[in-house]
Amino acid sequence: MSRDSLVGARGPGPSSSSSPSSATLHQEQQQQRQRQELQNRRALTTLTLGLAQACAALSWGNGIGVSIGAATFTAATFTVSASATPRWARRSAQALSIYALVLLVVRLASRDPQVASFPAGCPPGLQGTHGCSRVAADGESSHRAPPAPLDVPFRKRALLSDVEGELLRWVELQSRRVTVLKHEKPSSKDREAGGGFLHVRAVTALMGFADDFFLSYRCLEGEAVVELQGQLRLGVGDAGVNTRRNAAVLAHLRAAAAAAEDKGGLPAADACR
Repeated sequence: MSRDSLVGARGPGPSSSSSPSSATLHQEQQQQRQRQELQNRRALTTLTLGLAQACAALSWGNGIGVSIGAATFTAATFTVSASATPRWARRSAQALSIYALVLLVVRLASRDPQVASFPAGCPPGLQGTHGCSRVAADGESSHRAPPAPLDVPFRKRALLSDVEGELLRWVELQSRRVTVLKHEKPSSKDREAGGGFLHVRAVTALMGFADDFFLSYRCLEGEAVVELQGQLRLGVGDAGVNTRRNAAVLAHLRAAAAAAEDKGGLPAADACR
């Protein structure tokens, strides 16, 4: 038997046997590229989501929301730039992106309403729930386990301009999460029928939920009367936030009235005007 026939009997040479290995390697490389492209697309989506959340939270003065958006953006940047992203980094970016998405949805679903005057009562969907707290001169007060006294509005013989100044001062003392959306000054002709009105947006720190806070101040029977109503925009429960906010404003006004004898404060007047 010749040497050529022996070689043929042994089967294909080394070049033929290496073909399946090259095809397998090429397939694995292609799959790796596809996984990397998918990871990059997810990271770019997370980048956009984090940036959108940071901008939306910044517009409402929500510092925690800005931090979450910035952290989401940073984590996504790391997953894009790193050649081999650790699993914990990918998991962290995914968790942050979900949190940022929830915050962004809450922000987009809580647009500022257009309210012209102090509401006549709590909205129908929030009456008898934990989503609205009201203190009004008509006796239609709604609250839960309030710190006393919260059943009656603030009343004092004072100038409406002084009362208005104290209400605006309370707003200024709050964080950037409290923003005045509408400020209607009292009418110069009829201080009772045409009193002043403030519509304030208050945003919670953790989830960025927005509450509408309405403040009315007018003359009634020779006294300046301040009425308050706080209500949430989403959901049915506010964990008592609006009740505590009403109580904080009333406490601020009473403290200002008590300090009238000292420097500053809310001075008394012979009659409201």
